[in-house]
Amino acid sequence: MTFLKTALFAAVLAVANVSYAADGSERSISHNDDFRDSQAALQQHREMHETLAQEGRRADKASKVEATN
Repeated sequence: MTFLKTALFAAVLAVANVSYAADGSERSISHNDDFRDSQAALQQHREMHETLAQEGRRADKASKVEATN
C-alpha cells in the first residue's frame, strides 16, 4: 500500500510539473511578444526624435544662410 501511495504521489508531481512547465512556456512567449512590441515602439520613438533633430538642424542652417545674405 505504501508503494502504491508513493507511486501515485510521484505521478501527481510529474503531471503538475509538466503542466507548470507548459504554462511557463506560454508566459514566456507572451513576455517575448510584449518585449518585442516595446522594443519596436522604442525604436519608432528614437527615429521620431532623430527626424525632429535633423529638421531642427536644417531650420538652423536655413536661418544662418538667410542672416548672412
